[in-house]
Amino acid sequence: MLSPFSNIHRQGDLPDIFIFSAPRTGSTFLMELLAAQPGMKSINEPFSMNYAHTRRELGVDNWRDAVLLPNRREVYGKYVDRLRHGRINDFKSPFWGEYGRFYTTRNTFKILHAGEDMIEWFEEHFNGLIVLLIRHPVPTVLSHKQHPRVDYFLQQPEMRAKFSPVHIAFAERILASDNQYDRGVLDWCLQYYPAFINGVNPRWTVISYEDLSVEANGAVRFLEQRLRLSPVKNLSKLIGTPSGSTVQSDPSTVAFFNSGKATSDRQFLIEKWRQDLAPGLEKRTFEILEGMGLDIYSYGSLFPAEKYRIPAHLRA
Repeated sequence: MLSPFSNIHRQGDLPDIFIFSAPRTGSTFLMELLAAQPGMKSINEPFSMNYAHTRRELGVDNWRDAVLLPNRREVYGKYVDRLRHGRINDFKSPFWGEYGRFYTTRNTFKILHAGEDMIEWFEEHFNGLIVLLIRHPVPTVLSHKQHPRVDYFLQQPEMRAKFSPVHIAFAERILASDNQYDRGVLDWCLQYYPAFINGVNPRWTVISYEDLSVEANGAVRFLEQRLRLSPVKNLSKLIGTPSGSTVQSDPSTVAFFNSGKATSDRQFLIEKWRQDLAPGLEKRTFEILEGMGLDIYSYGSLFPAEKYRIPAHLRA
């Protein structure tokens, strides 16, 4: 018998999409953008320990055990397959929501809390398209105060094997400190390190919060090409409407969307973090990125490195 909270899913010809990102990077907006696609089902944060069905399906009840799960491939494989085919009631992505559908043919997974060292496995096992969503580390850390996995990343043997001894030693010095901001920056680094340290797989799509904000039209065209999307309609409505996670934003962001400026003054979204920034904080951030060998962003620049931006011909 069909559960009243399920949907009917029949996988179509298009591959599922797996978004990997840190929290507070614009992932909700990106998921909502993709959710507007015909036949798309959105699966929101399936590995968050904040949800009872996640804890039940994974067989763990805390962040430490989730990170150190010894048989991740077996557990993740069964769990994600059940999600893909609508066999788990996902109350975070109901079919009656704004972008929900009772009949679906394709899935978007927004993954924030797992699998950073297993992205190739996700791609191969589920025949999926991979998206790496990035945002400048300073505003990301400033807007996200909780880092429940940072102490456990390097205790996971497969994850630890991705890091060089020099970078492990650098990370462990920060972990031993009580500087919460530094630990937050390290958390950002640990999440992106496996995918970026040796160069991003060319099959994967890198998109930044900054390009999605300031170059929305070009970013959407880029995603249409890379992810085999239908032409996105009503983009101005999408970018002018706060995402479902805006309730977590600071008052200036909420006021910005309420003012009606969201379709004309997008630069505000990527530079507002510099207002009242503590002296030396940006410099300190990039000392940590440099210590971890990451060149995704650089000191003084609002945008990611050129190689991680949308193509120049798609920019306004």
